[in-house]
Amino acid sequence: MTKKLKVIFISILVIITLVSICINNVQLNRNIYCNDLHIKKSKQDLMSKTNDYNLDDMEKHLDYLENKDENSKEKNKISEVIEKVYVPKVRILFRSNPFDARIETENYKFYINNEITFTLENKFTNINNAFLNYENEVSLRFKEIEKETYAFETTFNKNIENSLKNLKTTMNKL
Repeated sequence: MTKKLKVIFISILVIITLVSICINNVQLNRNIYCNDLHIKKSKQDLMSKTNDYNLDDMEKHLDYLENKDENSKEKNKISEVIEKVYVPKVRILFRSNPFDARIETENYKFYINNEITFTLENKFTNINNAFLNYENEVSLRFKEIEKETYAFETTFNKNIENSLKNLKTTMNKL
């Protein structure tokens, strides 16, 4: 019992830590973006409240800042420390309305946005519609088979009855 509690406690602690790291990363990326573009604090607070960030622009700008430091020709130690913008290696960008979440590393980018959710929804409805069409076709085919079986059964029964009557009449004649 105590092992289960320890595992549950540690897993909750890990989940809370990961969520808080993600939230801090989102805020850090937003602050870097707003500060570098010299957006006023009041406008930044309003953007944060309404969650109105252009993630494409933010992504391009953060890429530019990251590449600017790598491509700088001057290697003056003092100016490097003062002017260098430290962009996180793993970037998490988020916008709630319309839904857009992005996780970017140096080599990989992972996007979930409205287009993906609409595409998945459309694919699921297409699959559902196709399944319903197949189900209707199968049920119609079963009804046809049932009708054919019933027709065969009635003709078979009539043929047997006629054969029995013929046999009876032939037996009576003998």
